[in-house]
Amino acid sequence: MKLYFMRHGKAERHAQSDADRALTERGRRNVASVIGNRRKALQTLDLVISSPYLRARQTAQIAMRELGYRGELLLCADLEPGANLRDLFQFINQLEQEAILLTTHQPLIGEAVSTLLDDDAYSTIGTSWLVALECDAAVAGCANLSWIEEP
Repeated sequence: MKLYFMRHGKAERHAQSDADRALTERGRRNVASVIGNRRKALQTLDLVISSPYLRARQTAQIAMRELGYRGELLLCADLEPGANLRDLFQFINQLEQEAILLTTHQPLIGEAVSTLLDDDAYSTIGTSWLVALECDAAVAGCANLSWIEEP
């Protein structure tokens, strides 16, 4: 399976709640640029899944637009900030799709990537970063890093 983990773009500092923070213009541009740079690799996407938080949803929607992706956007609480990594991996392992884009937040994205690679060097992922992994299942230490795209 190919897992594409993307941290949301740069977001506003303040909103009525953390979940309501929107992407800034810079965040929108960076997401579009990163996706555009990896358009060819992402053409095989089977599924796009996002945290329900506004900034992550906007990131997923920009990616979908840039790629011409016509499938559905699935919202998943297991991608919210502070979500349980074990629950996220169980969710991923139940999916039948082979190429999945997941838009989420730090520190969850860093925890997921570093755990899958068994390498703490990836524990901090910047905004708008896109990390491509290949694995048979979402299990600690079982993934291979394909590439990382930064804005």
